[in-house]
Amino acid sequence: VKVKPNDNVIIYFSGHGNRDQLTDGDYYFIPSDGEAEDISSAVKSTDIIDNFKNIKAKNCLLIMDACFSGLISNSVNKQISIANANKNPEDLPSKWIITSGRATKVSDGIPGSNSPFAAVLLNYLRETTEPSKLTISKLIDHLKDNVPKFNKQQIPFGMSIAGEGELT
Repeated sequence: VKVKPNDNVIIYFSGHGNRDQLTDGDYYFIPSDGEAEDISSAVKSTDIIDNFKNIKAKNCLLIMDACFSGLISNSVNKQISIANANKNPEDLPSKWIITSGRATKVSDGIPGSNSPFAAVLLNYLRETTEPSKLTISKLIDHLKDNVPKFNKQQIPFGMSIAGEGELT
């Protein structure tokens, strides 16, 4: 797929994640044929973030539904531009991440069903038909308010990692 400069891109990852407790403590995505405790076939979070930042689209959203997914925020080095201070955030480019949890394990839910995070996300997208209510900030707040109703230890996380736009 060829991405154009005014496109919006959403990448959704649902799978396994782990942190490397023996070496650098970084976060890794585990492939479907990999072992959670063996990072030799895993993808390091810094590699994901570096490639994600290089996507040449106006707005990008990376959604991670995996254990320890909030640790991906440790791979982010964001800078703010004074030049954009007075511009409408909806007109500015942006790159955001949303994770199903922080530095903890997250619930997979009932086998054969969506995870609690995915269920809350999908319900919000189905029920929110008014464009002004479908902003990245409102989505993150909704996830933070509703996912813990299924698992009190699971608190989603969201942040801008590049650009200063408000993804709508």
